Amino acid sequence: MLMIIGDIFRTLKKIRGLTFLIVLVVFSTISVIGTPMEAQTVADKESNYKVLFERSMWSYDECATLAVTFSPQENSLYVLVMRLLTRITKEEILKPGYYLYALDFYGNILWKNKISENYSVGTPRVLLVSEDNTKILVGGHEGVLLADKRGKILWMYKFESKTPKSYHIQVKASSDLKRIVVQPLYTVALAPITQGDFLNGTEIWLLNEEGKILWKRTLPEDIMRFDVDQQGEIIAIRTRASLYIINATGSVLWSIHGLNSSSLVPTISYALCISKDGKYIAFSNGTSVYVFSLNKKQILNVDLNDTILSCWIIGSAEKLLIYTKSSIVLVNRDGKELLRIPIHYVPVWSWVLVSMDKNANYMVISIQSKNENTEKPYNNIYFINSSGNIFWNINRSDIVLGITLSEDGSKLAFISRNKVVLIDTGVPKETITIKNLALITTLVVISSLPIIFIIARRKPR
Repeated sequence: MLMIIGDIFRTLKKIRGLTFLIVLVVFSTISVIGTPMEAQTVADKESNYKVLFERSMWSYDECATLAVTFSPQENSLYVLVMRLLTRITKEEILKPGYYLYALDFYGNILWKNKISENYSVGTPRVLLVSEDNTKILVGGHEGVLLADKRGKILWMYKFESKTPKSYHIQVKASSDLKRIVVQPLYTVALAPITQGDFLNGTEIWLLNEEGKILWKRTLPEDIMRFDVDQQGEIIAIRTRASLYIINATGSVLWSIHGLNSSSLVPTISYALCISKDGKYIAFSNGTSVYVFSLNKKQILNVDLNDTILSCWIIGSAEKLLIYTKSSIVLVNRDGKELLRIPIHYVPVWSWVLVSMDKNANYMVISIQSKNENTEKPYNNIYFINSSGNIFWNINRSDIVLGITLSEDGSKLAFISRNKVVLIDTGVPKETITIKNLALITTLVVISSLPIIFIIARRKPR
């Protein structure tokens, strides 16, 4: 072995390549020896946000619940609007219904289409775009519809209810929108939110991209929450007292029973999430959050001594973001607390929205609450990385209804009742370039070794 290495170095010396190889190896080692997150953290300390545009697109009372997302592979935003009132302009008459807008990164409207003449699937709550940017999924409180990238409806499925005003469904989907998971008959009583009885329903359905129901599964308890991985292969379901993990065929892989039930509002007290790769599941039980692997091995148990409202897995369970009644907490896999953001929780008024970039290096957290003296709501928006560093935060007096982060974390978009806002987060582009260059040089060195070995073993003529 030593003779072969000696031959390689003698050959490199002859071809004057030793110096070049050493430079490549040193550069690659320096670039890769620290984890990508460490390199990212150093560069991020100088980041600062910049508002690219803030556009008022309609009056406050014209539209209801909205949704926003970035258009994959295109420099544009999709904004979904549920128009309540007719608006007459010089150019057109905008009647009530669903409207889909595409905006460029300067705030200009590229196009807009009316998806439906009526509220076909109820108040829209979910807006998802397929990873190839060809399909759009809209989930409302009464049904789901799939449209093409210009808003033309491909199919629509509406669930019937005897009490439409209290009728809701939950919708999740794979990243390609080929598997759509729906929980129908999610009925909330019309009593005050702290006293209402909740009849969440026990069924969960899987639909394909053509709107065909592939299967229905009935569980023995009411379904509180569920989540789906990016591939649509694994579905995690949280009932009142159990956790079920099922696959894309509807078969139960495993389950955990005897979890603590709660007298709190079910829709926000049964925390559950699944990692994007489907390998890890996090769920709350009492004041604790557990993380299990797909083979039912416990990875983490962290007790925050507080009511757990939501949780989000970061990456492959390297970190966990937890929303409690008193704070937002970021912990690592060892349970070590990396970040804690205190919040002022007000029942009904308080909620948290979270969005992450594709690689879970960055995340944006929108925290809404209400000033109990002035009775006015407010929003705090935090931009952090997965190491727990807060780069900046914004205080808004309007209600943030939807928020989304671009795939590389460089842009953030959010919507209020009458505004669309786009922000450059300040993620330094140089960091991404250096990391990619380090990877390329490492691959070049590795791929060059067989050629160097062949040259070294060749006998001189």
